[in-house]
Amino acid sequence: ANVILIGTATTVEEALYLETSGLHLIVAQGYEAGGDRGTFLASDYTSGSEACIGNFALIPQITSKVSVPVIAAGGIMKGAGIVAALVLGASAVLMGTAFVTSTESGASPKHKQSLIKDDRSTVITRSFTGKPMRVVVNNYAEMMGEEEHMIPHYPIQHNLTMDLLKKGMAQDNDNIIPLSAGQGYTLCKQRSCVAIFNSAIKEVESILGLDTETVELD
Repeated sequence: ANVILIGTATTVEEALYLETSGLHLIVAQGYEAGGDRGTFLASDYTSGSEACIGNFALIPQITSKVSVPVIAAGGIMKGAGIVAALVLGASAVLMGTAFVTSTESGASPKHKQSLIKDDRSTVITRSFTGKPMRVVVNNYAEMMGEEEHMIPHYPIQHNLTMDLLKKGMAQDNDNIIPLSAGQGYTLCKQRSCVAIFNSAIKEVESILGLDTETVELD
């Protein structure tokens, strides 16, 4: 079957594992990335661990070891980040946080507002689901972070917090819901996906001196 398989790696070891497993594309997820971490071989996700590698170090290491195309993810918010990723050896980029505040995004109003107006730090925590994820620090993440070592792994923690998080989502309470975001979230703007995409393309064009095409809505 003509199925393209894509996997996420946060270390060179994980990238090599994915390639030998037959995957066609590898997403190099830098430590800067928001939301769920793709770590699956490293046992530790805390600062200083083997799985906490920034994109500037991760991308060239992975691209030098694998033969399949690599997609860079994490902290890429503008055209300059795209160019940097390509120079480091990536074949493409994956931008997530940049689109969370788009007009088409399904993120809650408080989530969007937090990314646009806040300047709080982000943290990687298992407190919401038992899986490590990078979020903007809110009351829940800060309080639970003090007991991080006691939090059970997924799916136990997910089942324990499910009702609380559902209530937080229903109330759009930004002190409870996970405000998923990468470390570059303060560059977020509230505009359409097309505007975000075209702005990035134009910046790439300006930096590289290329003549690219922008996207137009029908």
